[in-house]
Amino acid sequence: VRGAVRREAPNSPPAQRTLAALPRGSAGVRGAVRREAPNSPPVQQTNPDASPGCSTIVAAGPDRILVAHNEDGDGSYEGLMFLVRVRPPSGVRFLAVTYPGLVPGNAPAINDRGLVVVTNFIGTVAWRPGVPRYFLHRMALEAASVDEAIRIAADPNRGYSFHHVIAAPEGDRLRAVAIEATPTRSEVRELSGAYVHTNHLILDSLRDEPQFSEYVERSSMPRYHALTAATAGVSDPSDLDADALARMLSSHEGRPFSPCRHPQGEEARGTTVACAVFDVGARRARIYPGNPCLGSYAEYDAPSRS
Repeated sequence: VRGAVRREAPNSPPAQRTLAALPRGSAGVRGAVRREAPNSPPVQQTNPDASPGCSTIVAAGPDRILVAHNEDGDGSYEGLMFLVRVRPPSGVRFLAVTYPGLVPGNAPAINDRGLVVVTNFIGTVAWRPGVPRYFLHRMALEAASVDEAIRIAADPNRGYSFHHVIAAPEGDRLRAVAIEATPTRSEVRELSGAYVHTNHLILDSLRDEPQFSEYVERSSMPRYHALTAATAGVSDPSDLDADALARMLSSHEGRPFSPCRHPQGEEARGTTVACAVFDVGARRARIYPGNPCLGSYAEYDAPSRS
């Protein structure tokens, strides 16, 4: 990441803030900062029409936490996603669903501490030159605890908005949090019960921030309503298992802007490029290589620390 910053904008304040935020040993991320010129508005602003969005469900009970996530992207990514196992210089290994051409972290991942990270695009109007969100996602994969991941995700120098769910075993308990962060503010919620998030701000202190309203109403809200209705009758999150969450994420209600996305012409090019269901206590991931409605998946253990 450092190489890209130096080549394109070596002395710009955004580049320097990005480099300062990166932990020692994040060599891969540092090269991209230099290469991508993070201070340029095109990197910081995202065209909402090109952001199909993602859908997340958390079932957080006292003895089990499941995190389920549909990763939606442009239809051009269909069949090109891949799974990587990474051992960075920090020694914190992680397993991540990855987009071609992007650093890991923007799609579901789990590290060798059992820490799970999933993210959702948020289309706020406000942005500023600062640390690109993709680098914050990548850095969070090396966090040794939920609190460390929160500090990274809520970096005060971040350039744009995003939502994160972070979950991990902590001693004799399991913990999951949701974080909404904009360029100026952030809020963290400890999760219990059933929690749903798509691609608009829902936490109390942030929900009134200006967002791209057409995108929210057209894409995010239909998926949010479909999943909140699906979880509304759940009194005990322990009643939900991986199969149940995958069925919810397989919903085509509101198609083409449904939880399970399929391309439908130029106006709805988005598709679900991967689905992941994590059992946080078991440190295990179920990965669907595309739409969960197709029913094909493989299971993986979190990387070992040895």
